[in-house]
Amino acid sequence: MLSAFKPQTKRFEINILNTQYFLRLAYVKNNQLETFVIRILNPPQLLSIDSLFDPSNYLVSPFNSTKEFVKNNYFLTDHQEEIKNNIIFGL
Repeated sequence: MLSAFKPQTKRFEINILNTQYFLRLAYVKNNQLETFVIRILNPPQLLSIDSLFDPSNYLVSPFNSTKEFVKNNYFLTDHQEEIKNNIIFGL
């Protein structure tokens, strides 16, 4: 029979992207296994597409987001990319 001992645990909090998470870290050891287990103690949350997609991160206006526009930090459709290339390269 394997000899085991009671897991040593510690509870702590971390903050990631303005969301607070409560975690429990457990150190588990027996004759054949030695490992850490991290358990998230926060209640489950349903994700919505609206919480993941913020159009202002993708829709860059040369008038409202000048710095991002100048650094080319924006997305174009294939058709828009073609028009841009025609203007820049005169194709």
